[in-house]
Amino acid sequence: MTLLEILDTAVKVGLGALITACSAYWIAKANALSNRKADRQKRHHDLLEQSAEQIESFSHAMLRYWALITEQVRNREKALDLAPHRRQELDRTKAELFNSFSELTSAESKLLLLGHKECQSHLRSFGDCSREIRRRAYDGNQELSTDDMESLRDNFLQERASLFDALATAYKTDA
Repeated sequence: MTLLEILDTAVKVGLGALITACSAYWIAKANALSNRKADRQKRHHDLLEQSAEQIESFSHAMLRYWALITEQVRNREKALDLAPHRRQELDRTKAELFNSFSELTSAESKLLLLGHKECQSHLRSFGDCSREIRRRAYDGNQELSTDDMESLRDNFLQERASLFDALATAYKTDA
């Protein structure tokens, strides 16, 4: 073997090794970037799901409150009192509802953190609707009727549907 042949073989082997090393580096870099993007997207979806769960937990408390106040209004219209155990349940539900407003605040902060201002706007409107129900539909309001209660519930459910439509759009957009 001549020096030229040895040098030719060394260059070929060296170039092959260099190409392999560069390829391995670029593939590893692309995989790491892809993994970071997938992790970030999963975390994003997890936060959206947590927000939806918090909103639904609040919705459950609000609808329980609505049902108990509606029961009280119906009883009042029939000149009946709310049963003592139902009165206790109403008192517990009022406390639960008051405490669950923090769930809405937490969900709102997540939506703002994620940059979903439209969803946050819908959540704000949903919260305002909920506060209106709480202001108008209280157990001492003698002017409240079952029609009023149905109207408040319908508005609440429309706001809830609008909010979840916005959340679903955000969830799909980030998929």
